[in-house]
Amino acid sequence: GDNNLNPRNAIADYYMYDAEDGSHFNGPEHSITYVNEYQKTEVAASYRDLAIAGIRLSSGKEWTSFAELSAYIKRGIRIARLNPNKPNQNYKDGLDCSDNFPEIAYALLTNKKYGAGETIGTDQVDAWEMAKAAKFCKENELFWNGVISEPQDLREFLFTNAAYNFLDFTIKGGRFSLSPSIPYDGNYKIRKNAKITAKALFTDGNIRKMQVSFLTPEERQMFRATVLYRKDIENGFPEVKTLTVVSTVNAAGKPVSPSTRAALPEETFDMSGFCKSRKHAVNFAKFALLVRLHVTHGIKFETTPQAALGLEPGDYFRVVSEATHTSRFKTGSVAPDGTIVCNGNLADGTYEVFSWKPGKTKVQNAKMKVKNGKATEASFYKTVFSIRNSTTTDRMYKVESLSYGEEGLVELSGSEVPLNDDSTLKILDWENGNFQVSG
Repeated sequence: GDNNLNPRNAIADYYMYDAEDGSHFNGPEHSITYVNEYQKTEVAASYRDLAIAGIRLSSGKEWTSFAELSAYIKRGIRIARLNPNKPNQNYKDGLDCSDNFPEIAYALLTNKKYGAGETIGTDQVDAWEMAKAAKFCKENELFWNGVISEPQDLREFLFTNAAYNFLDFTIKGGRFSLSPSIPYDGNYKIRKNAKITAKALFTDGNIRKMQVSFLTPEERQMFRATVLYRKDIENGFPEVKTLTVVSTVNAAGKPVSPSTRAALPEETFDMSGFCKSRKHAVNFAKFALLVRLHVTHGIKFETTPQAALGLEPGDYFRVVSEATHTSRFKTGSVAPDGTIVCNGNLADGTYEVFSWKPGKTKVQNAKMKVKNGKATEASFYKTVFSIRNSTTTDRMYKVESLSYGEEGLVELSGSEVPLNDDSTLKILDWENGNFQVSG
């Protein structure tokens, strides 16, 4: 009952002459190269946590090869949106895709599927600080439209990209957070005219082992900032744009000639992977130029826990030190009963001083009256002070790190904060017309 499709098969393989040869002598005429398997499933297929893309090709002569597939993705992974104004202290405002870097950072630190949620998690992330940073980026149109296509060193990734968005990546009390590195107002807008106030005062009387690290001439070399950013074309390929920004004045405010500007070395900042805003690119270039122009050094010293009370990374503090260090008696402290403690005696009279009381958030610039070795006004009790004179240097710094050092002291490091005469930041002088922008 079998169907014999070739009843003369044996005859077909019989050759009358030795010169005859069959096509199947040295190998099979046909081989199975691909098999499609179709299975009937009891439950519909599910593709969770995957983005599915497909393309349908009809047969045609124009298709000779198809090696790559490009797609324009309009929406990314749905993550937690952060809102600092939520009343229940949760700060999460639903799930949706986001181009806000603090929200992306929060997801990477807390999500267990594609982030570091298994090792870090929500307990080690300051959600409120992240929410404020997210609001800051939103109000100032600082967006991160990028793709994370391969594994990253998470800390390095967050630190690098935070700087492009004017944010500081910090660890406070063992909790990760992002916070704006420049002042902002109540609406989270960048406040270029904000007057910087110190939260603590340090003098020759309450610090020791002070080390000053000046930047090398190479690190202070001015440059022409070239920034790469991206112009997106919907359903098309992006176009990389280039712009160049150069300062037209030097650190002393003197004009720089066009020939000198043209001879400056070029430094390139590639923001094309996430930035598609020309305004964002220009502001970052100006900020980088002003930091190079005005920031000259960093400082590190040890102080008492009481003197550093209330300070945390990102805060500002003032250091008042005598240039020659030959008159250290002009710095000291005032006891709870008004007695002045310093190396030497202060004669009766009125002195212009910087004073600060531990726990307060502002350094006072006032006149202190002294009589019989005591401050006459109660407002100076329990304060640290430094008498202002022609040999005293007064500089503002920003806290970079705080840690416990030897003998129970606190080791504090900071970077210089250059100020204008009106106590505003020099590194935010973006709109003064001292820049040449091309491209």
